[in-house]
Amino acid sequence: MSARYILDDVGDGPMSKKANNNPDMVDVTDSLEAVSVFRAWKGFFFFILILCMLLIQGIFWVTDLGLIGQEHPDPNGLQPVEALVSDPNVAAVSGSSEGKTLYGVTSVHLDRALGIINSVTFLVAVLLFLTLMFSMMITIMSRLGGIRHISRAFFLSMIVLVFLVPWHAILECSVLGVLFGFEDLVQSMVGKQASLYTKILYYARFCGYWVVAILMLFSAQIRLGRWGRAMIRRLEIL
Repeated sequence: MSARYILDDVGDGPMSKKANNNPDMVDVTDSLEAVSVFRAWKGFFFFILILCMLLIQGIFWVTDLGLIGQEHPDPNGLQPVEALVSDPNVAAVSGSSEGKTLYGVTSVHLDRALGIINSVTFLVAVLLFLTLMFSMMITIMSRLGGIRHISRAFFLSMIVLVFLVPWHAILECSVLGVLFGFEDLVQSMVGKQASLYTKILYYARFCGYWVVAILMLFSAQIRLGRWGRAMIRRLEIL
């Protein structure tokens, strides 16, 4: 057998196929550097998102427990809304909390703060979603390992983003979201007194949705940790 055929046989052997299937270590290193940047920003976005979610829930409980009076400005900024406060149903809900403040914080401050927090929460959730999407794309193209974990974390972040959107305000439908306005909260407090069923729906909306979103966020964080360990194992094999 000539040397040409021997070289051809060697070139087509298992070792050659294995070498061709392995990614270039230079490309892998560049991909890992990009992933490290995305992971750092992911951690920052996750922290901000959890902090905003805690603030939203804190505002809900402060208002629900009547720690702050429920008189607040009109959404158009024209004059204070007297109707809700003077309504007997609201009076039954708030009791003696009308005009009450907590360490100088009034319902006007809560209204403005909630609007800012809602905006930051939604924007950070979008940034987290995009960060995980690009991380998944890099993982797939560079074959870094842990594709299953990063894919699950990506879909969880997408579901959280859908949960956060206040669909009832955008589409005027019955589908609710985690984010809510202060006016909406006060009106819902009035409706919860109608029956036990409405009270269950009230807490399911303002607490249940929130709990589900938080659990999905932490589940995504766990998946991302497994993704990092899978990449380390992949590098050890390479």
